[in-house]
Amino acid sequence: MEFYKVTPNGNAHSVTLPKEELEALGVVDEDGELVGQTHACVTYAGDGQFTVNLVGVEEKPFEPDGDDSAALTDSEMEQLAAHAEELEG
Repeated sequence: MEFYKVTPNGNAHSVTLPKEELEALGVVDEDGELVGQTHACVTYAGDGQFTVNLVGVEEKPFEPDGDDSAALTDSEMEQLAAHAEELEG
């Protein structure tokens, strides 16, 4: 799990989304430039958790690149499963 710093951005604050993930979704190209306009819906879920949903972006199937360093650890998988259960609950 990676942590990202919350930074000031005018009258609000922002968090950077991982370029690799956005590229895989087709939101940015390989140069990191935005492809078209993308909007995000940010919702406070409670307990210090926010959800970010990119509007109009369809998830593409995951295609592993053979780099095992990107694989989730067992602990991260457990945290992800627990989070998914919370969202469903």
